[in-house]
Amino acid sequence: MTNLTRNWNRKNINNYLEIYIKTNIKTIIKANKKKIYHKKNSGDIVGINIKPELPKKADIVINNDFKKSTNILSIELVKKIRTII
Repeated sequence: MTNLTRNWNRKNINNYLEIYIKTNIKTIIKANKKKIYHKKNSGDIVGINIKPELPKKADIVINNDFKKSTNILSIELVKKIRTII
């Protein structure tokens, strides 16, 4: 998502929240849960051969180091959302 799109969303969508799930690419590759980080996979992958456009002013940032379960991360996210709305 580009900054232009993010700006448009903020102006035109009621209660818009930008949520950024921050993870180190090396951690993602090590976990490889979707099995897309194989050397034989020559497709374009964001973070590998496509540079991501990371948000500069996300409303909520969740740091995912894969040490917490998705259930715990979702609880943290809901708590953060509730503090905003």
